[in-house]
Amino acid sequence: MRLKDLVIKAIENLMKEGKKEFTSTEIYNEVEKIEPGRKKSSVFSTLSSIAVQGELIEKTGRGRYRLSPEGRVKIVEMETRELIPSLIKMLRQEGLTNRKIREIIMESLKILDDE
Repeated sequence: MRLKDLVIKAIENLMKEGKKEFTSTEIYNEVEKIEPGRKKSSVFSTLSSIAVQGELIEKTGRGRYRLSPEGRVKIVEMETRELIPSLIKMLRQEGLTNRKIREIIMESLKILDDE
């Protein structure tokens, strides 16, 4: 895995744990869990680059980061991608057929057409 992708994956893992702010050490430790053996200096350099681009995080101080506005949007997207399958599973457990679930979802999607 490319180092940039690895660092982003580590940040995403921390976000899934509910963290909105984190240190470079926490990110490095998460990288180590995913793919041990990466140089700390390389991870920190990549992390700084991601923060400068503002694609997911922004720097708040020495070795401290928080979600950027784009990062907050990404969290909502991630949570939604997990929430919808969970809802479908729950509806199936309640006895609704796939056809009925699809019908309910399609009805709900009409809200998006109103914009």
